[in-house]
Amino acid sequence: MLVFMTISVIAGFLLANQSPINSNLSTVVKSPFIAAAISFIVGTIFLAITSLSMSGRIFPSLSFIQTQPAWIWLGGILGSIYLTSNVLLFPQIGAIQTVILPVLGQIVMGTIIDMFGWFGAKQLPMTWIKFIGIIIMVVGIFIAVVVPSIKNRDVRQFDSETVSGQHPTVVLGWQIWAVVIGFVAATQQAINGHLGTLL
Repeated sequence: MLVFMTISVIAGFLLANQSPINSNLSTVVKSPFIAAAISFIVGTIFLAITSLSMSGRIFPSLSFIQTQPAWIWLGGILGSIYLTSNVLLFPQIGAIQTVILPVLGQIVMGTIIDMFGWFGAKQLPMTWIKFIGIIIMVVGIFIAVVVPSIKNRDVRQFDSETVSGQHPTVVLGWQIWAVVIGFVAATQQAINGHLGTLL
């Protein structure tokens, strides 16, 4: 269990770097959609090689595809929405909010998925201890990300310059979308986790 928790933490570190990298790629290719497509193509090639070397196959059998519900294949679409949205968010609301707000959405949606046992997840009822843990996690994210960023003049200046000149309603719209894509990310992870278990 500790190994998988460690892998999850490392994945979180890597994910935090994905948005600025893809945002820079978007600047180079002059399109967030081309940047997202390149990211997915590179990821697909990497995963295909990994899958082929570990299991000797890349695709599931036709019978498997025919017997599974349609929602089980939505992970790729949700992943592309999440990735492209991060590329779009980074220049709109800055680095700090692009990291924090989707994580907030992931925590909320992940809790809901666990509570109701959606997408093949084991149903885990909400308890006071879990609720307090979620609050502590949100506060921890704030302390770990926001506080250092407030002290970092370069990041703070970048974020203030990013949102300056934008109408407050537009900024709020991007902020809400950032939380929504956190919901999307948690849903994608649950779907892909269930698909991985079945495969």
